[in-house]
Amino acid sequence: MGMESTKNKSLVPLIVLIISIILIVFIPTKILSYGYMPSDDALRHCAKVISKKPWSEILVLRKDILIDPHIGWHKLLGLFHKITKCDIEELLIFSIVFLFTIFTVVPIFFTKRHEAYLLALFIAFIVERELLYRILFGRPFIFSMAVIMFILFLWTKYKENIPKIVYILTVLIIAIDIYIHTLSWFMHLILLSGSFLLAKEYKKAVKLGISISIGIVIAAILTTKPLYFFYQTIMLNTKCLNAELTRMLVTEFQPALGNTLLITTISILLIWSFLRKDFNIKKVYNPVFIFMGISWILGFYVVRFWIDFGVVGFLVWLIKEFEEICSKYINEDSLKRVAIAFITAFTIFLMTTSDISSRWSAPLFKIRLHKDNKNYSDWMPQDGGIIYSASMGIFYDTFYENPKANWRYVLGFEPSLMPEEDLKIYRNIQYTFGAFEAYKEWVKKLRPQDRLIIVTSKNPKDDIKELEWKEAIPNVFIGRLPKEKKQENPSNNTSNK
Repeated sequence: MGMESTKNKSLVPLIVLIISIILIVFIPTKILSYGYMPSDDALRHCAKVISKKPWSEILVLRKDILIDPHIGWHKLLGLFHKITKCDIEELLIFSIVFLFTIFTVVPIFFTKRHEAYLLALFIAFIVERELLYRILFGRPFIFSMAVIMFILFLWTKYKENIPKIVYILTVLIIAIDIYIHTLSWFMHLILLSGSFLLAKEYKKAVKLGISISIGIVIAAILTTKPLYFFYQTIMLNTKCLNAELTRMLVTEFQPALGNTLLITTISILLIWSFLRKDFNIKKVYNPVFIFMGISWILGFYVVRFWIDFGVVGFLVWLIKEFEEICSKYINEDSLKRVAIAFITAFTIFLMTTSDISSRWSAPLFKIRLHKDNKNYSDWMPQDGGIIYSASMGIFYDTFYENPKANWRYVLGFEPSLMPEEDLKIYRNIQYTFGAFEAYKEWVKKLRPQDRLIIVTSKNPKDDIKELEWKEAIPNVFIGRLPKEKKQENPSNNTSNK
């Protein structure tokens, strides 16, 4: 009897751990088997690496953009590409799987009851459905989310006498994170250390703040322009939120509506703890809960505060809650742990991998512009040309499909990178809901090698008569100067050269 108990005790935690790892592996594998690929920044990150060009040769940039905002991520992808000789699609798959794995693996190192992690992940996916999609985007902010989770777990693990290794790990991981995703440094510093400060853990707040600051400085030095790093990141973070109307901002910079299911879920768990007589004020008055709460409130200003930061705090808080429950009410060697882990993991797998409404397979049917397509190849920009478009989707898709093409894009992944003159034109197009009249300032700038691309269901030929038009792919119209006008104005406008 004793031998059987000892055997169970050694095997049960291992089995639960294996179930957790299998789930982490199977989710992206199944989703990618549908043909899934993200629709935005992951495409341009991979294309940037394949192109082997600086952003100044890809985009029409402001003159004061001197540092690649994701310099570390492009170095990492470049290294992987160099070692494996992979193509752009394989590089994209690596981005998705690597970042998803980094995020989902972190809690495994900080939980003894991995079934608690699975339960928390299930609840988090239900409460904030955007979380699943975010961690499958293949974008470097996912690494930042994992780092935040790592720090919240690590710094709440010790009450006093924090080991030196904690400081070393914090400095190292922050330096890597900010080098990968430069724009988020001040949020790490203020939100993380501020949460410990508000929880009255003053010594921790100061020590964490110093550790994060050292990591940020190291990241700035790695860019080779440490002082300019701070100017550029502050400038871009300010400008990306600067638009006349909220709807003109990038979607993820717009305000959140507020997740009422979150409030309901937290309330139920707190009431349940009260009924179990396990409630104490530390359940809500702690750095993790405060971090989550602040991020939720700030989400009403910019949704990314919640979906990139607050939801991480929510997941960490859930894990701690469920681990406390599991540890108290289920024996460590109980086979109930295996049953809970298996049922929860299986449910998560079904919930996350179902191709409902073609959410994962839709990219299979996506058509992109390609410079070698015989139906419209002569309508694509010529060498040294510029694509003028008010659609970021045109940039993402066309750059991914043509990473080595010798042309530039006036609008890339962030409007604040544009020269002021072009940004003003773009904002006017947004303000007028894409009125053809608003495009005419760009029409005046067009050279023979340039193209104006408009995503619309109506042919612009009757409204923008200065150009000749072709519908290259459904609802995507390419405009160019007529041949006779090309001959009359062979060097029309050089302002964006």
